[in-house]
Amino acid sequence: MRTKNNNLMIAIAVFIICLIVHTAEVFFIRTDETIFAECFINKGFGICALFYTLGFLVEFVIFVRRKQKMQAVDRKVSLQSA
Repeated sequence: MRTKNNNLMIAIAVFIICLIVHTAEVFFIRTDETIFAECFINKGFGICALFYTLGFLVEFVIFVRRKQKMQAVDRKVSLQSA
């Protein structure tokens, strides 16, 4: 249950950060009046956040698989020694 809550809070935090970046982009940098237009900075930030999240997810999956393999080896060793 705690993991689902943490994932929700992380998603909300990323959304709020993107919203703040978008607001700053529109009001202060005014990229909608430049050659970039279409929320260039916000999209770039979102793409960077996506790659960071995917990298973290891959590392997490690798960690879980290694842990499962180690537990299987430990079980096998304990069964052989018993």
